[in-house]
Amino acid sequence: MSFYQVNQNKSFEREFNNGYLCCPDGSPGGWPLMKELTTGDILFHYNSRRGAVLGISRVVHIGQHKGGASKAAKVIPGTQCIFYSGRHLSYDDLTLKQQEGHKKYSGFLEVHTVPLLKRNLGKLLHNSPQVYLLRIPDGEARDFIKNRSISLDDLK
Repeated sequence: MSFYQVNQNKSFEREFNNGYLCCPDGSPGGWPLMKELTTGDILFHYNSRRGAVLGISRVVHIGQHKGGASKAAKVIPGTQCIFYSGRHLSYDDLTLKQQEGHKKYSGFLEVHTVPLLKRNLGKLLHNSPQVYLLRIPDGEARDFIKNRSISLDDLK
């Protein structure tokens, strides 16, 4: 089990509640890490508008693509990712500027999750870099969980 912080703004509610992560299939912003996620990994959902981790979820098995019809939706072998073309799953939550930026990508990555805990848990990192996904060292993640009286057993 590895730990990651996913940095979300407006898309937090949609992605957390509907059990997925979605990002462009590109190289900037921590997006390549989507392909490294494995079943059982724990995600801390950081919401930059609130300045806090608002939820914890776990990566689960690959299921059916959660978006609209896409003839190109397929599992990327050896990963927990679905690759699809078409519309970003959280498109409606993006600003007009973000929507324009996402139009330049030919495809998107989707990883399925299950929400475990939703509440304001405060900051995990002193400074959260402006990337979509980043790996959190095990010690820091475990301390964060322990300091909030959350059992790791509850997160498995």
